[in-house]
Amino acid sequence: MVLYRQEGEGQDHQTLKLSQEGKEIILEIVQALDFFGGIAVVRGFPYPANAIAMEDTEVIKISRKNMMSIMDRFPNLMYCMAVNIGDRIKGSHETLKSIALEKVESRIASLLIKLSDKAGEKTADGVTITMKLTKQDIAEMVGTTVETSIRTISKLTKAGLVSSKAGRITIRDLSRLRSLT
Repeated sequence: MVLYRQEGEGQDHQTLKLSQEGKEIILEIVQALDFFGGIAVVRGFPYPANAIAMEDTEVIKISRKNMMSIMDRFPNLMYCMAVNIGDRIKGSHETLKSIALEKVESRIASLLIKLSDKAGEKTADGVTITMKLTKQDIAEMVGTTVETSIRTISKLTKAGLVSSKAGRITIRDLSRLRSLT
């Protein structure tokens, strides 16, 4: 299991999987002070994805033996892990449903809203997502091409719904963005 400790502005991490064609698919973004791989450690199987730090990061790796010992000593930790894993599974189901049923514009709008809830800071211009995101990152999170991601973000920018500076996206009109979902 990997736990993240925040240092400075905050580090975010992607867990991703490669398709058979070698295309990366971002499964989730794990924020500072969160963990991933816990169920693999508890169940004793290899974690089925890779993690890539999006910024400089410090990690703590806990062996299965030590994790089991800690959970024996602090049973509430297992409950907290179960709740966290349940929330992640729910988010994964919502993402799969979105990819299968929603148009790209709606998927990107939903992603930006979700990221603003998870890692947004209120600013004079709106809500700024504190993690740096590339158009490639967005494409991989919503299951589209980078070209489509670029066109869609450009369309949202021209409509005044979002703006982007130095890799940080600001949602300028949250209610209008929500109307696209």
